[in-house]
Amino acid sequence: MKPYLIDSIVNPNTGDVTYEHEREVIGEPISKETANEVMEQLRDVVYSDVGTGKPFQVDGIEVAGKTGTAQIPSEGGYLQGRNQNVFSFLGMAPFDDPEVIVYVAVDRPDMPNDQSGNQAVAEIFNSVLKQSIQYLNVTPEEFDNQAYQPEGAELMNVSGERRSDAVDVLQQENFEPVILGQGNRVEAQLPAPHAKVLAGEKVFLYLGGEMAMPDLSGWSVRDVMKFSQASGVTVEQSGNGYVTNQEIAPGEPISGNETIEVNFDSERISDEVDEDSEEGTEEENPETNDEEVENEDE
Repeated sequence: MKPYLIDSIVNPNTGDVTYEHEREVIGEPISKETANEVMEQLRDVVYSDVGTGKPFQVDGIEVAGKTGTAQIPSEGGYLQGRNQNVFSFLGMAPFDDPEVIVYVAVDRPDMPNDQSGNQAVAEIFNSVLKQSIQYLNVTPEEFDNQAYQPEGAELMNVSGERRSDAVDVLQQENFEPVILGQGNRVEAQLPAPHAKVLAGEKVFLYLGGEMAMPDLSGWSVRDVMKFSQASGVTVEQSGNGYVTNQEIAPGEPISGNETIEVNFDSERISDEVDEDSEEGTEEENPETNDEEVENEDE
């Protein structure tokens, strides 16, 4: 694409657009096939057993990227010694249809003897990418209500609490409780107490008794993997992005011994934004609606 400086010119008094830039293709430097091959190699850098990008793996998010190590000039040559370099990583996700690109560079990180400079870069990259993907998966209101913290807020311990009390306290902290089981008190939670959890993240509460299959529509891969861990259900993943179809219908009883296929699609983000803007209403969480909470036994 030909570079440009001005996207549009708008009259501030009338709102009339007097100029709008039109994109101009000035060349085809590589073929689509070559671009796809390079992307696959960038993914292999992160997920190969011998790749230098292993520290940049993020749970539930397929990352593609490239590491970098630059020498630093010094009198008569370059700085010598352990971690006396600029370490960097340029990564994007989700792999099949990137929504976020993150570049991190760290100059001569001060790391323990058993850790490399790439691990310093990974601590920053993984946190920023996780926050960014999560941000795309929650409404702006949910995100703004919780102060930004690089690793998220500490999750409280709600084990042993009544269902309604646990739901209330989690919602007040802008977490999304997901109920598993028919009991009245929380027997277990995932993530565990004191874990760092991001605004809008799902917190699974097991109450004992028979579980019902939740509606996974729009859930991220990471959310589904947490559901699998919390419920015992084995998930076979097809595609990447966000859930578009699930083998067991929402509300159907599950024992935790099932194996289900879940289909993902990367188009979910843009579609959900369009739906939210059209409806302008907040959906009620089917697992934690007011009627269900009010009717529970003491």
